[in-house]
Amino acid sequence: MNVIVGLKNGASPQTVCYCFNWSKEKIAHEINRTGNTNVIEDIKEKMKSQGCSCEISNPSGKCCLKDVSEVIKNIKAQLNLT
Repeated sequence: MNVIVGLKNGASPQTVCYCFNWSKEKIAHEINRTGNTNVIEDIKEKMKSQGCSCEISNPSGKCCLKDVSEVIKNIKAQLNLT
């Protein structure tokens, strides 16, 4: 393991997309600043052009999109933006 597992409690930053460097903090900053985030679109676009390596980069060995969606949902709920 050569990365910090971001979804574990106490990790900072809390990485949710290991391929394209999206953290919970980065997503929250974007939502706080604009009221929304383009993280899902950004990841999907980069998956098309650059490809991803979730099975290698992500400690879970799975695609991050489900985790990223959950993070967005939780942040928006905390900010009453749902």
